[in-house]
Amino acid sequence: MKKMPKIHNLKHLSVVALLFVLSSAIVFALDADINKNIGIGIDLAGILMGAALILFIIKILKSFKGALRKAFGWIMYGISFQVLALVYTLVFLRFKLYPIPLNIEMHHLMMIIGIVFFAMATYNLRKMMAELDEKS
Repeated sequence: MKKMPKIHNLKHLSVVALLFVLSSAIVFALDADINKNIGIGIDLAGILMGAALILFIIKILKSFKGALRKAFGWIMYGISFQVLALVYTLVFLRFKLYPIPLNIEMHHLMMIIGIVFFAMATYNLRKMMAELDEKS
């Protein structure tokens, strides 16, 4: 197994803080209504953090094999659907750029699909534990 890159907590925390500050600045530049801005800021921060997590997972995915690699793949799909749900909320509900195409809650549907992917990741992590027990 390849050596994983060291995770520097302070560096990652500062990146998350920077993403939140940037998203807040963008939000307040768009509209002066504070109640609307809080929701937009939360959505933008979630989207930016989700994108950063996806890039981080893609970077470390190469160092894993077997069930652990599959589990991280499912986690990446789950995060992707969570980010898509936030993008949908931002575009269709907050900015109201386009009419909502369907009469169903797409945000909740995408969130549920993301949770199903997280469940698949948990199943693969359980399989990884079985693989470790077989090796020892």
